Amino acid sequence: MSGGDRSWTDGTGGGGTTQGTACESLARRVPLNSPNPSVIATLTVGDELDVRLVVVGERRRIEVVTQQGETAGAITFDGMAQWLDCLARGFRYIAIVQTRGEGAMCIVELRWSGS
Repeated sequence: MSGGDRSWTDGTGGGGTTQGTACESLARRVPLNSPNPSVIATLTVGDELDVRLVVVGERRRIEVVTQQGETAGAITFDGMAQWLDCLARGFRYIAIVQTRGEGAMCIVELRWSGS
């Protein structure tokens, strides 16, 4: 999508605008970066985690957090600017644990929460 055809929703996650639809259809499988080994050890395949936008000064990042509020790790990947924009506008995403390997290795699937 080019920058000229963006039409943002009001941040509630609803609406049928071009950008709203794009935000609702985002999905991606990614590894957790800077994983927290003690949190990763408690996860099992299929666990649902929260995806949160963290803003510190001018910097924005995406963190994956357990239902108990413990940070499992961060998410970084090429093209994550759209995810950051959608999160900033109020779209909610979840991360489903896909695989958990040796040590703190963990792959999650990010997707819209439906709300």
